[in-house]
Amino acid sequence: MAEAMDGQGSRARVQRVRGGPRHLTWSPDGRTLLHSDPSIGRLTLYEVRSGRVESRVLPLDPAAHHCVNGGCAAAWTPGGKELALPSPDGDGLSLLSAEDGHLVRTVPVRGGAEDACAWSPDGRYVVTDWRITDTRTGATTGGLPEPRPAMYSLCWSSPTDLLLAVPGEVRVLSPTAILRQTISTTAGAPDHPGRTILGHR
Repeated sequence: MAEAMDGQGSRARVQRVRGGPRHLTWSPDGRTLLHSDPSIGRLTLYEVRSGRVESRVLPLDPAAHHCVNGGCAAAWTPGGKELALPSPDGDGLSLLSAEDGHLVRTVPVRGGAEDACAWSPDGRYVVTDWRITDTRTGATTGGLPEPRPAMYSLCWSSPTDLLLAVPGEVRVLSPTAILRQTISTTAGAPDHPGRTILGHR
């Protein structure tokens, strides 16, 4: 079971959520909760409004989108109108309508985006498999700094600035993964001292 709270402080319970919080992601506008069921690949959207929950399941062929045996790598796109999943042929990402699940378009990007923060605000770039990809061409524009840290958080602050937070600092990277600035920080989540969590507001 999960409990969601809206901006007015009203609570609503979402029943029978499998997989825990890591399988729950909010839409960029904070109005809809996406649950990716790791056991059967089902995508369920919960509209949370003033203590009420309205749920709907998107029609989806889990096997076709490689969403079985371990989870479905579904992620919101920046506008919150589409969900990105691996395409059936494995050569890109299928962008499905968050309204009814129909295929809107396919972008030539391999790998799965973690969440809406992985996409630049204009949708041109996306971080998948620890690299930045141009969604128009599918070309890798840059690889993120190695080694990949055990704890990190990332989010685009603008179409040209990717923020990568690791314990003790936030790195500002360009779309080609060039380090532009390093910001020292000691702020972090209570359960992870020194870790800064980035995300959409």
